Amino acid sequence: MRLLVVEDEKSLRDDITKKLRLDGYEADACGDGNEARELLAVERYDLVLLSFCAIRGLAYAKTQTGAARNDHTAGISDSEL
Repeated sequence: MRLLVVEDEKSLRDDITKKLRLDGYEADACGDGNEARELLAVERYDLVLLSFCAIRGLAYAKTQTGAARNDHTAGISDSEL
């Protein structure tokens, strides 16, 4: 399973990504919605884990890249927990 971690706090982003990789997941990470948009445009992810504070630009990214590619990437935000 391939995951994208979108977290603005670097130490937390690094810790989450490290733990996911140790658990056997393929995990990429970025610090904000703009970076996530760039990654989503060229990579496929099974799940996007995102911090509410880091999502600027990501809703637009999902509608533009996901709809155009018929992508079924799931997303979980800390605002939903």
